[in-house]
Amino acid sequence: MKKGNMYEWAKPWNPLGGECPHKCSYCSTNFLKQRYEAVRSKYSGPPQLYPGYPPASDKKPCEDCEIYKQKQIEALNEFMMSL
Repeated sequence: MKKGNMYEWAKPWNPLGGECPHKCSYCSTNFLKQRYEAVRSKYSGPPQLYPGYPPASDKKPCEDCEIYKQKQIEALNEFMMSL
């Protein structure tokens, strides 16, 4: 039985980067920053927005997904401007 990748075009993605101001003791990202350079580099420094989508696979998401992604980016931009 195949596990995971129900939607091959879907990529886990967090458009926010930079150091979190909350510094919660239970934060899994802080643990991962100690182990992985890629996580450490993305989640260090001032808060910032990564609007680009991860590299696309050979399957293109539907048009509705693109509209949803654009709405997410707009909402995140508004949030970042309110900080």
